[in-house]
Amino acid sequence: MIRTHVKRISREGDMAKKDFSLLDDVMIHIFLRFSVKDLSQLSHLKLCLCSEKLQNLVELCNPPFGDELIDFCILGSRNGVLCLYSNGYNRSLIYMWSPSSNKYTTLPKPYHNPHYLGFGINPKSGHLDDFKVVTIFANANAEVYSLRMNSWKTIADGFLPSIELTTCHLDHPAFLNGFVYLCARVSCYLDSKCPWLIVSFDFANDVFHKIMLPDILSNDEGTKFVNVVSGNLCVFAAADNDFSAYELWVMMEYGVVDSWTKMCKIESLRNFGGH
Repeated sequence: MIRTHVKRISREGDMAKKDFSLLDDVMIHIFLRFSVKDLSQLSHLKLCLCSEKLQNLVELCNPPFGDELIDFCILGSRNGVLCLYSNGYNRSLIYMWSPSSNKYTTLPKPYHNPHYLGFGINPKSGHLDDFKVVTIFANANAEVYSLRMNSWKTIADGFLPSIELTTCHLDHPAFLNGFVYLCARVSCYLDSKCPWLIVSFDFANDVFHKIMLPDILSNDEGTKFVNVVSGNLCVFAAADNDFSAYELWVMMEYGVVDSWTKMCKIESLRNFGGH
């Protein structure tokens, strides 16, 4: 799927051995982010994750609704269920599919076209199939779908209209402890500085929260996306205008702004893509 070549990973300061497992997670995430291209043209999908100590090969057969997949992305996987979003020819569809049983369900369409989608599960309900999908659309309003209820509902949140969404739905969402996360910017009409922050959605209570970034990230203009590595929330921040390098920042203590730590700089990401 992808030929990768990383020229150099520069680490700032000494990193303990445990941090190398974090870097493995980072490289796997970047592999996934930059390799899912033109999958609708394949009869099956092979996913290979490799490092010095890990080599796993997982082959997924084409889902039974494969002919309907146009310009699709994988929103995530929870408890053996994949959530896929297909957006092509004015026909947007969302699926939940179990590769092991090859059973799937097509979700009813949301009331509005989504700008961002996130897939997760309610960790407090006690049901392993309490899957949910949250969508945020252009005017920063939101809807949430519950598989158990098989319906959408509108989320009224006064916080959302104040943010400007910069994450498109094809970005790989981050999921941790019952929350899904995305990077966003606070809307600004008179001030040229629009600070970045992280928006999270709580699948248990169907509410949004915000997590602040350190000033150096919040006020920087570069592109950012959020993910989870080694059980910690992290942000990849573009270090250059040509996106040739990203910095990895990790929140070492969840919810504590002062715990954001710059771990490393990953260079030459444009070499990912395998053309």
